[in-house]
Amino acid sequence: MSNLDPIDEFVDMCMNTKDIGSLKVIIQQVLSHPNIFAGFSELLAVPNVSSSFSSTSPSFLKTIELFAYGTIKDYTLSEKGYYLDLNSTQVKKLQQLTVVSLVRDALSNTSSRPCQISYPVLLSAIYPQQFGESSTNHNIINYSTQSSTFKNDPKQLDAIRELENVLVSCIYSNLLSGKLDHRNMCFKINSSTNVMSRDVPLSSILPMKTKLENWKQNSLNSACSALQRMIDQNQETREKDKQFMKRVQSSAKRTQKTKMSSNISGVRNNVHGEETFDMSMFVDGIEGSAFKKQKG
Repeated sequence: MSNLDPIDEFVDMCMNTKDIGSLKVIIQQVLSHPNIFAGFSELLAVPNVSSSFSSTSPSFLKTIELFAYGTIKDYTLSEKGYYLDLNSTQVKKLQQLTVVSLVRDALSNTSSRPCQISYPVLLSAIYPQQFGESSTNHNIINYSTQSSTFKNDPKQLDAIRELENVLVSCIYSNLLSGKLDHRNMCFKINSSTNVMSRDVPLSSILPMKTKLENWKQNSLNSACSALQRMIDQNQETREKDKQFMKRVQSSAKRTQKTKMSSNISGVRNNVHGEETFDMSMFVDGIEGSAFKKQKG
């Protein structure tokens, strides 16, 4: 079994094909493939593709770029002929990619979890002609609505059903992980780690590099500050321990001196007492002996 991703096989086919008709067939297969949602930019990097379509069929290149970086709104609001006419399968895939982009934007703009995107925002992104620009604000984080307008209008209810079908298809295609909240009219995103990453345009690489460098520097500064705080706390603790040990040793010395003085005083008292007792007995003994001698 091949370990190649599906897009890799098509890239190899394009690299080995120079006939423009065959290339068009390959591109159409890629756009309709049920398991290809990323890697379209790799097709744009194939010399045969860029050279064959740049002058004769620019709409092919534009459509590949659409699936790599764009949304259904770009396609819907474009002029006739700017992109290829998409079939229903391709439109559905572009809707799925639009949801992925919207979810990733939502996650990048908030640190709270779980993140929520309201149905009106999703509808305006997937069906821009039907729902217009009124709901396409960027305040999509932690926003839900129970608008009676959406719940009571039959046309909008149909649109909501279609939207939920798109969301379910995204979940089953492993593009993202989330939960449909029909009651609160929003989609709850479980985790950023389960959201697919789309292709990155060349124009975004430099800003992304700058962002990563800033993140690296900020992380380094934070780590160094935290480490310095730990060092300072450790030194402060060691100094407190030294002072404490000094006090303990000083107290122990004072206690030892007091005890020694008390012992010495007691010894002296005992010595004097024994001497007095012994001398009296000695005197009594002498007197007693002398008295016995005189009596005898």
